[in-house]
Amino acid sequence: MKRDQTSLDDHISAVKASLTSLAKDADNTKKIKDTFDLLRKFKYLRDAYEEIDSVRKDLYNNIEFLSKTVIPDRLDSASGGGSIVLKDIGAQFVIGTRENVSMVDKEAGMAWLAENGYGDLVTETVNASTLTAFAKDLLKTENLALPEDKFKHSSYRYTSIRKAG
Repeated sequence: MKRDQTSLDDHISAVKASLTSLAKDADNTKKIKDTFDLLRKFKYLRDAYEEIDSVRKDLYNNIEFLSKTVIPDRLDSASGGGSIVLKDIGAQFVIGTRENVSMVDKEAGMAWLAENGYGDLVTETVNASTLTAFAKDLLKTENLALPEDKFKHSSYRYTSIRKAG
């Protein structure tokens, strides 16, 4: 196993070096004077990012599969549901459980909570994406902004790339 760890450490070091080089390359874009060269560099960096992100997602999916499927079953049989400590890597592995609960019928669920003395759990909310779309539309169609003393608002400009014909 030590050999596998050394190999992994070597891979991680190589990836860090490559990403550091790419980040420094990105810093140099500020010095590009020609707009077309700047756009080419932007596309190159964005493509590189998307490739890295794709690999990162694959790695994350592997970690999630191990964490949620393979390892809990193994630890249950190896430790009887307890934890396992690997002193050589300084890690303790413990299986936990996260619960996710949502209402099938929101109105009935809220009523049940109130009727059973849990009404203090119920709050009124506005979905952030809905509020953002509403504010954007209000500004565009009626040239009216939401009051700053009641709503926090920020915006930024960005560049997108689309396939050219």
